[in-house]
Formats: sequence, C-alpha cells, structure tokens
Amino acid sequence: MTTPTTSELIANGVTNPSNPYEARFAGTFSQSNLLTLDLFTDEDGNNSIWLAAEPAAEQTETPTIDPVAAGDTTISGTAEPDSTVTVTIGNEQPVTAVADALGNWTAEVPEVSQGETVTVVAEADGKDPSEPVTVSVAGLTVAAPTASISGNETDGYPVIGKATPNAAIEITNAQGDVVGSGTTDSDGNYRIVIAPDRVAPEKNLNVTAIVTAGGQDYRSGATPVVVPADTQENQTETPSIDPVNAGDQTISGTAEPNANVVVTVSGEEPVTVVANDQGDWTANVLEVSEGETVTVVATLLLVTKSQVHLSVSSSAE
Repeated sequence: MTTPTTSELIANGVTNPSNPYEARFAGTFSQSNLLTLDLFTDEDGNNSIWLAAEPAAEQTETPTIDPVAAGDTTISGTAEPDSTVTVTIGNEQPVTAVADALGNWTAEVPEVSQGETVTVVAEADGKDPSEPVTVSVAGLTVAAPTASISGNETDGYPVIGKATPNAAIEITNAQGDVVGSGTTDSDGNYRIVIAPDRVAPEKNLNVTAIVTAGGQDYRSGATPVVVPADTQENQTETPSIDPVNAGDQTISGTAEPNANVVVTVSGEEPVTVVANDQGDWTANVLEVSEGETVTVVATLLLVTKSQVHLSVSSSAE
C-alpha cells in the first residue's frame, strides 16, 4: 500500500482532506482476506480510506510437453514464442531452453527412465511464470522383429530379418534356451547363423528383439519360425575318402561326378578340387600327421552340401 496524495484523494471524491497517513505491509492479499481498519476522524468528523492495488502481471501461457519415453535424451513441446522454458526431471538440476518464434522448444537432458516425472514451466518477458505442467516418463514398446530361417543340418541355419536399429536379437527354442543371438545394425537388419548342433529340423523357435533404455530392458513380442526339414533327395551324395596315412601329401576319394570337393585337414586352409566324370577326385595337401582329421564336403550346384570326416592313421610299414 502506498500513501495517496491530497490531489488523488480529492480526485477520488474525498472532501476536506487532511494530511493522509501512510500504511504499508509486505506481501499480498486476495479478495478472501479480511482486513481490520481503525479510522480516525479529522476535526470536522471526516474520515476516509483509499486503496490503490498494483495491477497484476499477466501470466505466461501453460506450455505443453510431447510424449516422453524411457531412454529419451531430448524433451520437446510448445510454449509462448521466445519464452524461457525450464525443464526439471525428478530432483535433477533444471535444464533451460528457449522457445523459437513459433513456440517450439527442445531441451537436451540426461537419459530418462520409466516412471520419472518431467515438470516444465515457461516464462515470457514481462509476464509471471506459467502454471507448471508435469508428465510421467512412459515405458518403451519394442516392435516384434521380422524373421525367416533357411539352411540345413550341415551348414547351420541362417535367420535373417529386421528390427529396431541397434537392438539385441535373441533366438530361443521351445524350452526357452537361447540357441542364437546377435545385434541389428544401424538400419535394423540382422543375420544370425544357428549352429546345426543347437537345433533340430522342424523344431519351433522364437525370435525376440531387446532394447535397453533408461537402465531397463524392454522385450518385444516373439516372432515364431520353424527350423526347415532337410530334404535328403536334394542333398549331394556323401563323398568317400581313401585311407590317409601320416606323411601323405595327397588325399583322394570319390564323390558325385563334377561335384566341388572341399578338403580340410584339421584347422588348415581348405583345398578345393572337382570330381571328374567318374566321380574320382584327388587333392594336394600339406604333409599330414597322425591323429589329424580330414573333412571332405561335396557340393553340386543348387544341391545341399554333404560331408564326411576321417582320422589320419599312422604311416604304413
């Protein structure tokens, strides 16, 4: 409250004003507050009171917040154009941003977690701060991956598909055991080869995508696939290997005529030859030692591979 001047009193209908007294207090009051005033009259028995309230400042419009999900590191929304926006996540240090000329704003924040609260207040120049608006951080919904499987009992079973970029991919059998895993690339593509000894033909598998956000794992629904059955009529005949002794530098045998034959001695580099029209083949290899294993795989074009293993015997007397 401030002291009115004599001219102000007269302008407001006060007659014969005396010197006004000043009354001051700190704070605010509203229409619902009760004030007790003791008035003293002048020598002519006149008294008066004159209150001049300061005009209330206009309040900034309440801002909006776009949906916020676990793992987000930016929060956005709208507010009065050019206003200052203060974003508070839980009890963390507030982050400020400025709305652009269209009222859009974006704030960079630490990664948020499901269940945290986000509170936003906007303040435009010359106006009081807005009412706060608060939202809760939602969990993450991960879309189920696409998945297809091919392959055979010899080479394994490639599973290919698409899911959320940089997600973990988990392949499980009917018992829930993990039989294959991998990660999608930045475009969401993945390819995982399941070893043939981990699954059996015609068994059911489930493919799931997993995304970690805000310190929590979120799993997609499962996409089912079925391990393909091996078609024996479409498989290259199993090749044969002639006896191999320590010191040998050639390995020979039979296979389907004109088949590609790949010979691998233990962990050495494979050697490839082609069977002749009668199915005979011979491969030049490094000198073999007793106990080494020789693996031979034969393949005809558009036909599934077939393989056989043999252990090297001691040198012949």
